[in-house]
This record gives sequence, C-alpha cells and structure tokens, in this order.
Amino acid sequence: MIDKEILQMELDKSTKELIKIINEFPDKDFNTRISENAWSTGEVLEHIIRLDGFMIKLLEGESKPTKRNPEDKLEFIKRGFLDIEKKYNAPKFFIPRENNQNKNDCLENIIVNRKKISELVIQSNLSGTYPDIIHPVFGEMSSVEWIYSIIYHSERHMIQIKRIKDNLIND
Repeated sequence: MIDKEILQMELDKSTKELIKIINEFPDKDFNTRISENAWSTGEVLEHIIRLDGFMIKLLEGESKPTKRNPEDKLEFIKRGFLDIEKKYNAPKFFIPRENNQNKNDCLENIIVNRKKISELVIQSNLSGTYPDIIHPVFGEMSSVEWIYSIIYHSERHMIQIKRIKDNLIND
C-alpha cells in the first residue's frame, strides 16, 4: 500500500539535500565544465528542472488503472539510477540548452517545481500508469514509480554535482 505521506517526506528530504548541495556550490564555478563532454552544475540543474516540469505535466494528466503492483519496479529503478558508473543518454527534451545558468533562478525553479510535485503526491492516484509515456530504461511506470524516479534521479545528480565540485577543487 502506497503511503503518500512517507513518499512526500522522502521527496521533500531529497529536495532539501539538493538545495543544500546547490547552495554550497561555489558561484564562480556554477557554469564550469570539468571536461568538454561533461555538463556543468548549472546544466545538471537545468536537466533536473526540465524533468521536474515534465513530471508535473505527467502527474496532472490522466492515468490508467495499473494491472500490476504499482511498486513492482521501485528496486529496479533505484538500482538503475544509483549505478553511477552506468551512463545514460538523456532524451533530447531533457538535455540542457545553454551553459549560462543563474544559480538563484535554478534554486527558485527547483523549489517551485518540487512544491508542486509534493502537492501532486497527495492529490494523485499513485497506483495509476501512463501507458503512452514509456521510460527508455524502465518502461511503463506507475505514478509512484515516476515520483520515486525523481528522488533517485536527484540522488544520482547530487553525486555528479559533488564530483564536479571535487574535480574543480582539486584542479
């Protein structure tokens, strides 16, 4: 049984951790790439903001009844996102468009989006699925799986941001 309050608390905890990491990141290095093919912290956050915006639209949409346990894929999703050595290509819509992000704007967008997602946790049918939206790695997912994917996706990128910071400090 999906406990909406626990899910909401986990999302809020993840969001607070992300905000803390952003606030601790040096402003001067916010848009610095550690290599030619790497994203800057600003680009990582644009990616998260784009995904969160998509998630809001998804959760505001109509879901269909799930024909399986809506939490079946949670461990698979967690393992997939938290395997930092595994590289994924972001779908085109979620790729950052520019490398000149404003840290305060990113923070504000993340806070606004996550507040809305947190509200949708309580309002949504978390056991519903969205058969028209297929995740490229995890396939068809329920609302609760999509929300946990936000949490695990953020954890993955928090590790990435810490690595960016460590690389910049050690250069």
